[in-house]
Amino acid sequence: MEVRKMKFILAVVVCLWVRKGITKTKIPPLIFYMLVGILLGPFGLNVFEGGVLAQSNTLRKLALAIILLRAGTSLEISSLKAMQAESILLSFVPALFEAFAITLSMLLLTEFSLIESLMLAFIISAVSPAVVIPAMIKLKDKNLGTNKNIPDIILGAASLDDIFVMTIFTIILNIYSGQSSSIAKTLLHVPLTVMGGIVIGSLLAFCLKHLRHFLKIPKLFILLSAFLLLWLETNLPISSYLAIIAFGLGINHFRVIESLELKNYLNTIWAVGEIVLFMLLGASINLESLHLIRFSSLFLIIFGLVFRMIGVTLSLLGSHLNRKEKVFIMIANTPKATVQAALAGIPLSYGVAKGEHILALASFSIVLTAPLAAYFIDHSSQKLLSSESI
Repeated sequence: MEVRKMKFILAVVVCLWVRKGITKTKIPPLIFYMLVGILLGPFGLNVFEGGVLAQSNTLRKLALAIILLRAGTSLEISSLKAMQAESILLSFVPALFEAFAITLSMLLLTEFSLIESLMLAFIISAVSPAVVIPAMIKLKDKNLGTNKNIPDIILGAASLDDIFVMTIFTIILNIYSGQSSSIAKTLLHVPLTVMGGIVIGSLLAFCLKHLRHFLKIPKLFILLSAFLLLWLETNLPISSYLAIIAFGLGINHFRVIESLELKNYLNTIWAVGEIVLFMLLGASINLESLHLIRFSSLFLIIFGLVFRMIGVTLSLLGSHLNRKEKVFIMIANTPKATVQAALAGIPLSYGVAKGEHILALASFSIVLTAPLAAYFIDHSSQKLLSSESI
């Protein structure tokens, strides 16, 4: 094994070792991993060198697959059926409002083109499953907000939000690279990919339901099946992200007991996957591009979040939730992390002129929102949510 890969693995092991200590400091571990990546990456001390980053896009996709599978196994069909129309609106309205605000800001305040502004907007406007999913699972364990299915509503909306944002980002990227003959044709392709993802993921879970010796199937097989769904997207008109969530949801519905074991397995895998994802993000940040982060960048992100809050408010008009619960959902809609980490470097790899700027701004959105969101979600839940049972 190459020395540079050994150094990277050693860094991951060290991060695992100090993980509990970092958590006790109240600093979100993902920020620590990013800093380690910046320090040891090719733009820092160059311990990893550029070769490690050659596989970064593949590793980011694999990390996303783990996150989405965790999201699916944390959802319940009964809770999704109980979601009202306003809950469905949460899955795309806030993201659209935030993306609009960011796009408008970039066009007015910078030299970004429309396509570059849209790329940045739909990278930043996604909610982070790395922050939201563990927080909502923790709320369910504490029975907070479960009387109105609030954790499941947020989980479902956040997962669909990510699918929506990543789908639109992919469309924009295809238009930029000339892979789509027209915007209209690409947009018409979206419903097909969404339905295809749901059908393929659900069908795969349904097949597992009828295997008698499910317990003899290694949990690794399920994880590899999720990775396979990623590959299928390049050959079939499906949304691999939605397929993975549907796959996890189906397993949780058809095989409840085995699903619990799978969740524990995924949590263990994610402990490593989270480190790899955010360390790679940090390593890909060019320190020389930090001068691109100015006061206007802070305004850009806050302005986008304000519009996101407006979108959340409109989505919840006429809902059965009280004011405190609506405020909590607003807070839960603020973190940026995983999707930004997975998508931030893609424009640069495609040769987009403002690629470094997009990477820097997306990374800044993580540093700004992830620690604050993680803190306020945890500390506000006791005050804003009821612990009454259904």
